[in-house]
Amino acid sequence: MSPTSQETESPLTRTAASAAGVDSSGGNAQWFAETYWEQVGSTCRWGRYLSALEEREILAAAAEFEPGLVLEVGCDGGRWCTLLAERGWNIVGTDVNPTALAVARRRVPRGLFVEAGGDELPAAAGSVRLLLAIQVPAVAHTDWFVREAGRVLEPGGALVFSINNRSSWRALKHNAPGEYPESYTSFRRRLSKRGLFVDRARGAAWFPFHRTSDSALVGRAVGIEETLRLSALPQLSPLVVGTAHRPPVRRPALS
Repeated sequence: MSPTSQETESPLTRTAASAAGVDSSGGNAQWFAETYWEQVGSTCRWGRYLSALEEREILAAAAEFEPGLVLEVGCDGGRWCTLLAERGWNIVGTDVNPTALAVARRRVPRGLFVEAGGDELPAAAGSVRLLLAIQVPAVAHTDWFVREAGRVLEPGGALVFSINNRSSWRALKHNAPGEYPESYTSFRRRLSKRGLFVDRARGAAWFPFHRTSDSALVGRAVGIEETLRLSALPQLSPLVVGTAHRPPVRRPALS
């Protein structure tokens, strides 16, 4: 979804730019366009809620390790890459949009940002400690991505994902082409066949809000999700955020 000029020039956008340390004056339309969903996650009530779930999962997975190599698929303007670079991680990001990659390079000068193409991830086998696939359905639900995730992750490494679940009421009502391509159960099964096992998953987004919604009812909806513990039903939730691990190498016990 492309932002309109009104969306990219709003006071909320200027607030998001300031928070990211970017000058919002003059020739920064590129930054505005390529960080649109980041701005939504900072300024819209429903977007803040969902983005907070994703950020929490990323940081929880990162906290399991000493900083190493993180690879983000579909990095946009470098939001999550920036978050982890600030915590000492080495960054590789991919995206199909070269202007988004230019923004990411500005924000994380020491990172490596590569234009996506083909069916391979830009990393050596067993070199990636943390792999991110946050709301990239065109990639996450392909066979090649699951295969490559199993290849590039080091033993004990983790994949953090945020996916839309086809086995949910929202998929039945709002299944725009490509928006709900696969069920969470199918995704999890395909991961396990490649030696990646989901050990943490949280469901969310049960109410009919778009990420851009700033409805005053969002707070009540979040409260209902928490009270009813709907997060414990990822198989039926419209959005699933979670982490899968590649098992560590088990060394034989000393005799």
